[in-house]
Amino acid sequence: GLLVLCGPTLADRLWCCVELYTWRAMGGRLEDVEVELLGDNPARWEQAISSLDCFHVMYASAASKEDERRIVQAVHLASVQRFNSTVRSYMDV
Repeated sequence: GLLVLCGPTLADRLWCCVELYTWRAMGGRLEDVEVELLGDNPARWEQAISSLDCFHVMYASAASKEDERRIVQAVHLASVQRFNSTVRSYMDV
């Protein structure tokens, strides 16, 4: 299974989204995922849920611009739409 620790910035972190996509691409099933919303503030939970619900790879970034360039190139090869919908699908958990 997969445990996703979800805070409001998860969808902004390109490497985190790549890991979510890769897990699914390698055969991971949503029914084997547990999403834990971080913090004890319901407003932060709403931010986390909203950020995944409206996820688009163009708004995510990596600390290394070279990593970001390479990841974006790989996402384009895999299909931006497929990448976005795969990351958004974690909201169904």
